[in-house]
Formats: sequence, structure tokens, C-alpha cells
Amino acid sequence: MLCTSNSKAQITVYQTVADGNWQTPGTWLNGIKPKLNNPIGDNIQIIINHKVSLQGKKVELDGNAQTLLEINNGSLGANGSGIKELIISRGVFRAINSVVEFESAEVYDKFEMTNSCFDLFNGNFKVDGGKLTLTNANIDVDNGNFELQGGGIINGNFSALNVTNGNISNSSSTWNATVDNYYASGNVGVPNAQQGLVQTPAWMTTHFSSTCVVGTS
Repeated sequence: MLCTSNSKAQITVYQTVADGNWQTPGTWLNGIKPKLNNPIGDNIQIIINHKVSLQGKKVELDGNAQTLLEINNGSLGANGSGIKELIISRGVFRAINSVVEFESAEVYDKFEMTNSCFDLFNGNFKVDGGKLTLTNANIDVDNGNFELQGGGIINGNFSALNVTNGNISNSSSTWNATVDNYYASGNVGVPNAQQGLVQTPAWMTTHFSSTCVVGTS
């Protein structure tokens, strides 16, 4: 754990030093692991630079503008099944050159992805008033919906948006993102001509998964 300070507040930083389970002290600098019993609060930053597993837990960011969960050239998952839930109430979730797995996600603040893959299993990806900023991002939702509502904003570029057994919908929100390839087995509630969506054959869904590789080439 590192502590940095400025004129306003002290920021506590937790950083990984090895691949391993979130709950294992050896995964973290100085053996101090971030607690998950309560939401990640004010001035807490968690930096994951390794392959970290976390089974059956909820991860919630509910702090301030300094609150951050960042996966950078690493991964956060649960061996292919997905962590229970990601909730971004107040704070920033960021993935860079990484692969992330959850069962469901709710975004009310900031969600950023660069050259990364975000996989959901048996749950919805919901953006409700939050802001997504994407650069070459792959989002794969299995058995759930991709929903943008409540004045949410989505900017940037999807390399692929894949929704299996679910819908893509946009309600009262701003969709500025381009999508290179998409597939939805259900309804697509975003006008193709306006949003630049390009329908992709269903067989591409397996291709999306194979493109989700940790790190850069």
C-alpha cells in the first residue's frame, strides 16, 4: 500500500506485485489487500498490473473523483464465470490492455477502456447517467442486455460489441461511439445509420472472445 498526499487529501494506493487471488496478501504490495466488504471509498485507488482472480464477490466504487479501480496490462476475473457484480456509483473504472470479467455491471459515473475486453456472464451491462469512454474496446455480454439510459453518454470506439441472448438499447442518452462490428441475438434499439453500427454474422461471436488477449502485441 502506498500513500500519497496533496493539499486537499491523502490518497491511499493498493497495487499488485504478483499474479494471484485478490484475497491473498502475497498478491499485493507489502501484503496489504484492499477490502471488499464495503464499497471502495474516498481517495482509494486500486491498481492491478497482474492476473488477479476474485470469486463470488461484488466490487463497488462509491467514493469521490479520486476513487479509482484500474486494470493495466493485467486481468480481473473468476476463471471464466465472472465476478458477481461491478457497480460504479462514484469513481472511475479503467481498463488498459486488459481483460475483465463480471456477471453484471452498472455504471453511474465513469467507465474507461483502452485496447481491452470486458466480458459479462448472465447479467446486464447498464449505463444509467454514467459516461463511457472507449478506445478499441471489446464488450461481450452473454445472456443479458447492453442498456444505455438516464442521460448516459458513450464516446469513442468499439472494436466489437457482442450481445448473446439479449438486446442493445439506448433510451434518452447520447451515443457518440462508433462500432466496428456488432452482434445482438435480440433487438437493436440504436438506429444503424445514425450510430454507424455494422451488423456482423452470428459466427463472429466466437471471434470476439478469441480477440480478448491481455497485453499488447
